[in-house]
Amino acid sequence: MKRFIFCLFSLIIFSSAQPAEKQQPSFTMLQSNQITGMIPDIDDAYGVVFRDLNNDDHPDLYITCFRNLNRLLINNGGLIPFVDRTVFSGTGGYMMTHGNTNLELGANVADYDNDGLPDLFLAGWGKTHKLLRNQGQVTFEDATENLNIPGKMDANQGLWIDVDNDGFLDLYITDEHQSNRLLKNQQNGSFKEVIWTDTFIDKAVSQGASNCDFDLDGDEDIYVSNWFEPDYLLVNDGSGKFNKLRFKLPTLVDSVSTNSSSFADFDNDGDPDLLVAGNNGVVYYYENQTDSNGVNFIEKNNHPFYNLYDRVFGILVEDFNMDGWLDCFITTRGENRLYINDGSGGFFAKYDSDKKLLYSTGSSAEDIDRDGDLDIIVSNKSDNSQVYLNPTNSRNYIRLKFQGVTSNRDAVGTKLFFYARTDSGRKFLGYRVVNVNTSYLSSKTPDVTFATRDFKQLSVDVIFPSGVSVTKEYTRFGRSRTVREYRNIIQAYYLTVKAVKILVNRPSFWINSLLVLAIFIFIATYLFLGLKRYLWSAFNISFQLSLWFAVSLVLFIFLRAASTFTILLTIFSIALFSIILLTIYSEHFLRLRRKRDTIRNMLQKLSDRIINIHENNLLAKEVVETVNEHPEIKEVCFYIQDPANKLNLAYGSNSFTKTIAFDSIFESTLKGKNSFSVAEKNIIEIFDPSINLILPVKRKETLFGVIGLNMPNSSSAINQQDITQLSSIASQSAIAIENNNYIKETADLIEQLTSAKIKEQYVQQLEKSNSDLDEKNKELSRLFKELAEKESQLIHSEKMASLGQLVAGISHELNNPISFIYTNMKVISDYIEDLNSLLTPVSDTSTKQKIDSVLEELKSIIEDSSNGSKAIKEIVYNLKNFSRLDEAEWKESQISEIISSCLKILKPQIPDNINVNLNLEDDPRFFCNPGQLNQVFLNLLTNAIQAIKEEGSIGIKSKSVGKSIEVSVSDSGSGIPKEIIKKIFDPFFTTKPVNEGTGLGLSISYSIIKKHNGDLFVKSVDNSGTVFTVKLPLKLERPIENE
Repeated sequence: MKRFIFCLFSLIIFSSAQPAEKQQPSFTMLQSNQITGMIPDIDDAYGVVFRDLNNDDHPDLYITCFRNLNRLLINNGGLIPFVDRTVFSGTGGYMMTHGNTNLELGANVADYDNDGLPDLFLAGWGKTHKLLRNQGQVTFEDATENLNIPGKMDANQGLWIDVDNDGFLDLYITDEHQSNRLLKNQQNGSFKEVIWTDTFIDKAVSQGASNCDFDLDGDEDIYVSNWFEPDYLLVNDGSGKFNKLRFKLPTLVDSVSTNSSSFADFDNDGDPDLLVAGNNGVVYYYENQTDSNGVNFIEKNNHPFYNLYDRVFGILVEDFNMDGWLDCFITTRGENRLYINDGSGGFFAKYDSDKKLLYSTGSSAEDIDRDGDLDIIVSNKSDNSQVYLNPTNSRNYIRLKFQGVTSNRDAVGTKLFFYARTDSGRKFLGYRVVNVNTSYLSSKTPDVTFATRDFKQLSVDVIFPSGVSVTKEYTRFGRSRTVREYRNIIQAYYLTVKAVKILVNRPSFWINSLLVLAIFIFIATYLFLGLKRYLWSAFNISFQLSLWFAVSLVLFIFLRAASTFTILLTIFSIALFSIILLTIYSEHFLRLRRKRDTIRNMLQKLSDRIINIHENNLLAKEVVETVNEHPEIKEVCFYIQDPANKLNLAYGSNSFTKTIAFDSIFESTLKGKNSFSVAEKNIIEIFDPSINLILPVKRKETLFGVIGLNMPNSSSAINQQDITQLSSIASQSAIAIENNNYIKETADLIEQLTSAKIKEQYVQQLEKSNSDLDEKNKELSRLFKELAEKESQLIHSEKMASLGQLVAGISHELNNPISFIYTNMKVISDYIEDLNSLLTPVSDTSTKQKIDSVLEELKSIIEDSSNGSKAIKEIVYNLKNFSRLDEAEWKESQISEIISSCLKILKPQIPDNINVNLNLEDDPRFFCNPGQLNQVFLNLLTNAIQAIKEEGSIGIKSKSVGKSIEVSVSDSGSGIPKEIIKKIFDPFFTTKPVNEGTGLGLSISYSIIKKHNGDLFVKSVDNSGTVFTVKLPLKLERPIENE
């Protein structure tokens, strides 16, 4: 008994000591949060980028498509956040795919030039690989030539990784058909291919790759997934060269053909573990057990996703349920799955899925809605790509952004060790690494989101690739924080040094610097010369500087695709040529200016005095004496016009003609120009023979006088600018004379305006305008009548065209029964001849039977001929019903008669694959023009037949609605686009090919229905068919005639 009690007690103790089965997670993300409409429908997709590309704190999307146009979707943070900016940004990729060449596969984003803007590398076969440098404002520059890749390349993935920790990201490219490549960043925007291993020959068909410092020695290592060869586990020797580790792991020993891999610390022990996606459906889980004895991985094959039986492409690792443990989302050619970490480095068997069987490839995670949890984008090749929103919405998180200074700007390779502050010290929570490469041929943000759970204080040890260590303490969660490698002055110093280093290392830096210096020296010398020698004003110098700046800016804009050297050389050439031309012009202008200064001062003084002279003769004397002081002018005379249209000499420096008479033509000629030289002989010869320049004294359209000049030395006569200034003096003289004559001229003008003659002219002009208006009204009436006649002719033409179109079908129908009758009648003739030969008295029984047989055949043939004649009669009757040549008048009819007639006429044109459904629910008699309605429904049915390209149906329904009857004709065709429906009733508008439509059918039909006081409506949906509805009144008092 004691033994039994002891055993029972031991069993109870042992049972209580066994761990309880872990509770299956209730977290669902895929099956309950599929979001449609957030992004456009994009299929044929492979790699995907999920990262903020324009620095507006909203994650954007870039999706590569196997053969189609790649898509850049910019997130504007709105209700429908993503806007397609593919064409604007120039990131559409290469569209000239052919077979298995020029295919686009992976996309990876990183800031390779450390300018704060993430750049894009597109991996593809043949000509499709591209390096796109981000220029801001959602624009990218094609910098592919800076990769300096020799030979052919069929790239699957580009892995951004700083292999030598020099602060600039390098590019490791996996190649499908050639050896993989390592492109070393030259720190000047360009790359150079370098040897990446000395220990083995790369001959595998490489697919994806992932990077991580799995040996914890401070430099980035690589795992390469291969087909037909074992995978590579490459350890970095610190200089950028890699050696292959040969562990006894399935994927490193056998050729199992894997697609991608992911490093992550699944068991939160402070080192990265490894998942490998096999093309055979197996996901290999290698736990990192690296210690002081060296690198070591052991295989774990007891996890729930060991064999998924579908091709596995990518493994996306993030903490989706925000519990502090990393989960994994697996894309397959089948059912995608989300496995939740069980809190010990293992995973729950129960997984989350949307149960769809898809061909899914790349995937990435980011917080689209900025609610603290990570959402998923999946690129699908066989279906539209899909966004899954995370429903967690936890505020117990912290999002860390990183800015490298001496390290690369994205801080790729930075290690993070998270601790919780407790009463007993720091408790280790997890290990994360900053990376931009993820899943299968895809890329993600370098930001890290970590779940703080219920802890009140968080401590983070951050170790940058340069070795700089930063510790951060956080007590406020649910927000983003930025961790910088250096801060303030130190940061500014290192960034400046790095920027200068990048600039100086560019191959064209020194030649470009010399060109900039040369441009500056030329322009500075030219402006200094202009300031000192040519006495330019500050405005002139500012204007020229602004002009040079504008020209340079325009050249930079138009030549932005060219190199900096090309742009600077163009500016230098234009500057040199322009400065030479402008200097020559400035010297010529300087000489002329000095010569004119004396003359201008003299004329300026005269101009100042004219305004104060109020007597016309004194004004003339002052002008003549002053102008005569010009060294090139010998004699001057000033004539003033009197009311009798004569020019009287007011003052002259010599003896001139006292009075000059002229007519209106002469006066108009003088008003037309500011000066007249010897070239205008008809003007000059009226004055004194010594005069060779005439300056009219005029203001607007009024001539007040003339100034005559005698310049004996025509070879050194005053130039045009001097003549312009003298003309200005003549104009000022006209103003002075006008002031003296103002009162008298004003009185004369008032008298003219109030005279009866002017009134009579206005009356006559009004009568003439009324007469012209009457003529135009008559012409408008005539044109309106002509337009009505043309409309009638068009209606008749359309009907005749419809009849002509149907004649071929009717003729075909007539030809068959007529041919049938003709053939049978020929047989009848033959049988009658046989009958005649047998009608002699016959006693033989067999002969008699032959006669009976012939008579029976003759009876059958005659019956067939009768049926053929009947068919001809029916066809002619239908043609008669259609044309209604004998029923052109309005009368009572029924819809059934009209529809039946049209269907019989159209019977040859209705294919077997079109089913006509007739449902004349109501068929009252009503007053109408049957012939015109035949034309309407024939047009609608013809259009319905032509709209159905394959198998379909046509429906004809009628029903009474109040005092009207509605007849609808529907088809199951492709429908009519919205932009065409608005113009469908317009005359001559047609979408049919040339010679297959006039564009008048529906326009005329609409006009006919309107004449019946009815309406014609159309309703159409793309790919769902079209319905035309005719509404006719049942009681029409009288038809609407053309007025």
